[in-house]
Amino acid sequence: MILIHAIYLSYFLAAVLGAPIGQGFNPYSAFDDAFNATWSTFWNWGQQGWTGSSCPGDAFAPPALWDSAVAGGAAVATKNPWLAQQVTTQLLRYKNAETGGYSATTAGDKDMYTDDNAQVIWVYIDAYGYTGNSDYLQEAQNILSFIKSQWVSNGGGVKWSYTGDYIASISNAEAALAALKIYEYSHDDSDLEFAKTSINWLADNLEDPSDHLFYDGKTISSGAVNKGKLSYTVGVAISAYAYLYKFENDSKWLQKANVLVNASAKGTGVLYAANGYWNNQLKYLNLLFSGLADFANISPNSIDQWKTQQSVVQEINRQAKFIYSYYQDGTSGTYFDDISTAPQNVYAKYAASFSTSESSSPASSCSNGATKLSLLTQGSAARIFYDVWRA
Repeated sequence: MILIHAIYLSYFLAAVLGAPIGQGFNPYSAFDDAFNATWSTFWNWGQQGWTGSSCPGDAFAPPALWDSAVAGGAAVATKNPWLAQQVTTQLLRYKNAETGGYSATTAGDKDMYTDDNAQVIWVYIDAYGYTGNSDYLQEAQNILSFIKSQWVSNGGGVKWSYTGDYIASISNAEAALAALKIYEYSHDDSDLEFAKTSINWLADNLEDPSDHLFYDGKTISSGAVNKGKLSYTVGVAISAYAYLYKFENDSKWLQKANVLVNASAKGTGVLYAANGYWNNQLKYLNLLFSGLADFANISPNSIDQWKTQQSVVQEINRQAKFIYSYYQDGTSGTYFDDISTAPQNVYAKYAASFSTSESSSPASSCSNGATKLSLLTQGSAARIFYDVWRA
């Protein structure tokens, strides 16, 4: 931990680096601890890349692309150019040379997913934003070209996988947001139009009018709709609408964002568990936090809008405090997906605070007795606290 602080402390002289332990929840301090735990646990210095196992002595095992992208996003959030270089270089190991897209694994084959590739774009663009390294912007644009090629010509929508028969709501939302993040720097109108086409297709084809959340997706060949609903799709859509409002100053985008915020962050609804908190696993929640943080940073056009944004800030702080208090293993900055996978001592703390019928089946242990951790969960926790801080 000391080493990582030494690497990037100089980049945060103006930032709030966290309150002393025991002084309460501070989102930047929580981000700092979670990222340091992520780096010290999962970065393999010998291989210069993330490894999928947290257990000491385990062989190097490259994680899935999604995991690497989420952890990479936490790394670039530190605003440290050296860390940005490390994690973007590591991501290149997943690249498929023929298509320019990124594979789900370091095999670099054609097992490729649009949402994975969109998240890789976000890493490159966030790194470009503070380094000005044009290589990052160019690689993001190259990946976007691959994503655009996934548009289904007959009926529309962005395919979820390269060779698949499914259009996922998350692939359309993330494709739109990736194009918008690039547009902020490229000012290429074709990127803006692609983003609008993608997000409009999502709203027109997969939105449930009863609650305005999105169905998971539909099969291309049959048209059958999977009506599952996940928090990360609505979070990314909120981000996309926030960016569109920023670029076009058109109230229709703000209205769409407000509808989704009301559907996902009002304290009740399909995304909430009986305990009053969001019901998705921690590893998937970071995108909802990101969307609501983007919404909170919209320039308000009225007092009522400002009040709505302040209520969002309060809600994501409440949700983050819950994660910090009940999904963390002590004060070490390590986190578990949900209470069902937490060690017994963590579960006991939760059970003492909530009336619950849940039980805990802790994740498997390493040979030294330590509980196995997840890179995706760790990266997601770090991103959550960073997004709460920037909101």
